[in-house]
Order: sequence, then structure tokens, then C-alpha cells
Amino acid sequence: MVAHHTRPEHPHVTQTSRHLTASMVVIDPDTHYVLMVHHNATGKWVFPGGHVDPDETPGEAAVREVLEETGVRARIVGRPVVLHGMIWHPSPWLTAEILAPAKPERPGKPAEPQHWHIDQLFIGTATGPATPRLDEVQAVRWVPIDQLDRLDVRDEVPGVAREALAWLLTHTGTPTTQQVGGRQLPRKGI
Repeated sequence: MVAHHTRPEHPHVTQTSRHLTASMVVIDPDTHYVLMVHHNATGKWVFPGGHVDPDETPGEAAVREVLEETGVRARIVGRPVVLHGMIWHPSPWLTAEILAPAKPERPGKPAEPQHWHIDQLFIGTATGPATPRLDEVQAVRWVPIDQLDRLDVRDEVPGVAREALAWLLTHTGTPTTQQVGGRQLPRKGI
């Protein structure tokens, strides 16, 4: 079972609040399908993701959120380097500020007004079945990238997914890691 994390550093959300979030475009490298979640708060299909918790890197948050929301173990695609005396962490593929919708009061969580998310978006790979965590998302689905525009998604989602796939395909054969934080040796390929 995956532990649910809270955000004690954000007890009061205002319309000018800016939260650090992390998400991931998870692509099945064999089928080129992308993993999407139907988000409870927005009512739209989005990439899995959420808030970065204390003592957590954005990459760790992205991997955790994918697992929590979908049950899928994703790997961030990156370029690990050896840093003597330092631990490597993957960089996001894209950072964007996104308007987060207002949320009604939920069990154990107060209502939140519309506010801002500064999202660190990673590209990752995974395969296998997905199972939604219903308190987080309504549904989970692997979707062909060329069919994303048939779902109720934010306007930018199909283009971002296509760009992520193009980036992934041009970087096939570059080193990737099984886990974030440089705690496991890199492997070749995706």
C-alpha cells in the first residue's frame, strides 16, 4: 500500500498561492500510448502528478504520484552523471505555471480557491495495467497519443504528449535510471 502524503506547508491556500508540483508524461515505449488519469478536481484527463512533499525532489514526487494515482511503476528518462560527493537527480523536461481550479471541501481536506501550480513535468516510461486510486482520480487509461484530442483534456495536452514522444524517440539509447536520486546504476536504453 502506498502512503498518502499531506502538505502541512500549505495550510491556507489563497488565489495568489503558488505550489510546486510534479507530473509525468508516461509513455509505453512499445505501443507509444500515454498514461492518463481522469482527475477528480478538474474533471479532465491529465498526466499523473501532484504536489511535491517536504524532503522530496520533484522527480521523486512525479514517480510517487504516478504510482499513487495509477498503480504503475514509472521510470524517469534522463541523463545521469557521476558527481563526486553529490547525488544526481533528474531535471524536468519542462517547467510551466498552470492555473489550478478551485476544489470543494473534501473529507479531511479544506476547500481551496483557484490558485497556481508551478509544475515540473518529467518524461517517463512504463508498461502494464493501471488501477485508479479513486480518492485521487476517477479513471486511468493508456491512450494512443494521436487520440488524446478525443478526450476532455486541457488544450496543451495533445501537443505536449506528441513533443514528449518525439523527444523520447530521439533520445532512445541514452542512459536512463530505474529510480531517481542516483541511488541505482544507470542502464542503457529505455
